[in-house]
Amino acid sequence: MRQPTRPPVATVLFAAGLAMAVTMAACSGSAAPAPLTPTVSTITTLPSLDEMLSEKTIGSASAPNTIIEYVSFYNVPSADFYLTGDGAQMKTQFADTGKAQILFRNLFTGAETATSGEPVAAMLARCAGNARFFDAVTLIFQRQSSWSTAANPDTAVEQLMLGFGMSQSVINSCLANSGLLNGLGTIHTNALLATYQLPDGTQRTPASTAFSQSILGLPAVVVNGTLFDGRNNDATLNASFSPTLANIQPFLK
Repeated sequence: MRQPTRPPVATVLFAAGLAMAVTMAACSGSAAPAPLTPTVSTITTLPSLDEMLSEKTIGSASAPNTIIEYVSFYNVPSADFYLTGDGAQMKTQFADTGKAQILFRNLFTGAETATSGEPVAAMLARCAGNARFFDAVTLIFQRQSSWSTAANPDTAVEQLMLGFGMSQSVINSCLANSGLLNGLGTIHTNALLATYQLPDGTQRTPASTAFSQSILGLPAVVVNGTLFDGRNNDATLNASFSPTLANIQPFLK
């Protein structure tokens, strides 16, 4: 990275003893799309830390149900889920109809290092500001197969956000913001160390799992406190726990 004052992502996230062992799908090897080259930077001011760390939501806060969506920008199933899969359908069927509010949060997988592109993407999406956050998320997922397979994913994400309209000075300030990085690390830590109800009625706590953490697969969805992440509490695949519309619907009020 060009920012010498940027705190090492791996140091922040793993200082709490966390190494999220999530199975990652291989990224596509398709040719990279042509780079975006805006004529004018439209994001020229870094938002406040409070805005950057605020909850990113879709749907009304008065909705009777709360869905927390955990994804990784580097994870192919997360991109499919968010863009065209059940995650996209949840927004249409639950958030847009007033049934639920969806909270968007990032997790970082154990296979990732400070140069994977994922932490950089998570920071830059929040530095786009609340008004453009979900536009940034969509673009990052849409171009995942390009930046995630680049020789330097960090730099590739930066170039993507330059094309999105973020000025280089905002990118530099964003990635040097230790408060933002620490805040994302706290979101990550809290998610993995929470105790969740599982759809079969049992509970999962970090001590009860093979990886000493509660969320074992991505994408993961928590519906009113019930966790769906495609795995059961002995860390084996269990399709009945996957975050699909059919599985989640019975847990909505």
